[in-house]
Amino acid sequence: MMKKIVILSIALVLMSCKNEDSPFAQFEHSKVPVILGKGTLSTDSVQWNNVYVAKTKEFYFTKMGKSASIIHKMDYKDGAFKNLEKIGFPEGSPHSDIYVANDGDTMLFSSLMQEHNNDTISDWNIWKSTRKNDKWQAPTPFFNHNLEGNQFYPWLTQSGNIYFSITPHGSSNSDLYVSEYKNGAYVTPQALPAHINSKNIEGDAFVAPDESYIIFASFEREQNLGKSDLFISFNNQGKWSVPVWLGKEINSEGYDGSPFITHDGKYLIFTSSRGSKDENTFFNHYIVRFNSEDWR
Repeated sequence: MMKKIVILSIALVLMSCKNEDSPFAQFEHSKVPVILGKGTLSTDSVQWNNVYVAKTKEFYFTKMGKSASIIHKMDYKDGAFKNLEKIGFPEGSPHSDIYVANDGDTMLFSSLMQEHNNDTISDWNIWKSTRKNDKWQAPTPFFNHNLEGNQFYPWLTQSGNIYFSITPHGSSNSDLYVSEYKNGAYVTPQALPAHINSKNIEGDAFVAPDESYIIFASFEREQNLGKSDLFISFNNQGKWSVPVWLGKEINSEGYDGSPFITHDGKYLIFTSSRGSKDENTFFNHYIVRFNSEDWR
């Protein structure tokens, strides 16, 4: 009898540790989106982006400051999101659209910072920072050559390919591109197919590590519910499928964007303005159990 009690106690401790390690276990059976970190991470404010690094238990996002957008992070500790912290990149320029590698030591983001002293064009470019001794280092331009237009929302894959959106100078439209990594260098970005890049805005693309699918935000498609909706497209032997709308349970009448799939592939986290009004638009982070194969 005593042996059974000891075994049961060990099992309960292990289960407790498992739940403590995962901020998402409580959403195992969530079939509709629910607010993530209500009152701590989600505070009815102007913030966006979603990256959770399982190895370091850190959640990265962008939050609007007094004059510019600022990258922040929170730690998942003792069963809650805690310790709101600004990432110390140069002040005065807006920074946004974060990607963080699984090891937690490489970050890509978009910024209006000058690429060099003679840079006379104010535009958004992709930057890179590495973490050393638990401190993010001074960022440097990701590409070693200039790209036309404003570049947003970078996302790296296992192959080294980088996906991002480009908004041409003087335009409000945005399309999705990929720059393939070949022979140690990045080649000229190529637009994704026309059935992904519509005549309206596409952006906020999360790409599976193996590039098997892409989830992105798009405005005013034929099938939509709100101001921006989430869609998924699959890579079938190098050809992207016609995007599938993620439905009225995930999408809302507001802005839905910044999709992120957790490292275990079980959950979709995204940002939504649902519940707010046009005259007072705010955003929260939402989470829902997700299986990409259900959308094929």
